[in-house]
Amino acid sequence: LLAELHHRVKNNLQSAISLLRLRARRLRPGVEAARAELLEVAGRLQALAEVQARIHAAEDFSSVDMRAVLDDLAGSLADLYADKGIAVSAELGGAFTLPVRQAAPLSLVCYELLLNVFKHAFNGGEGGGTLRLVHSRLPDARHEIVIGDDGVGMDPAVAEGTGWTLIRGLAKEADAEIALEPPPGGGGTRIALRVAEGE
Repeated sequence: LLAELHHRVKNNLQSAISLLRLRARRLRPGVEAARAELLEVAGRLQALAEVQARIHAAEDFSSVDMRAVLDDLAGSLADLYADKGIAVSAELGGAFTLPVRQAAPLSLVCYELLLNVFKHAFNGGEGGGTLRLVHSRLPDARHEIVIGDDGVGMDPAVAEGTGWTLIRGLAKEADAEIALEPPPGGGGTRIALRVAEGE
């Protein structure tokens, strides 16, 4: 019954994503902002669909392979923004599983942070650059996810905006700490998420 439920949820999410993308493609010329909004909503649903797919693939339906989810999210955004010439460097070492209650909001946080890099990190340059996505295990047994780039850097005032209010709320729901930290060498942006495996 659980397998069938997760399968149906996954399929329903994919149907909603397809409808949003179809609607975005059919919008008349001159409404690029609306098209972008529809595609971003589809992207957020895709983040949840990736979690759902991993739940369905697991044997116990209670945990999610976050390494696979992060890899999927970065890959799908890299494909979507391929014209920007942004390279993705992913270092996802070690096993990383989370309970479903943490995995869903944390996946949305990571999607928003990755999306911000693709949309804003390199707008002031000549194009191109590198997004770094790193997972590691800390000495206190927590997991750390670092999303960074070598782009133009982020104005600290942005971290007080509406988007960051959403990100912080989702991070809290996932029992994760989030920190905007100085990047090594001083260029670009570095955001760290630290989370312990809950029950």
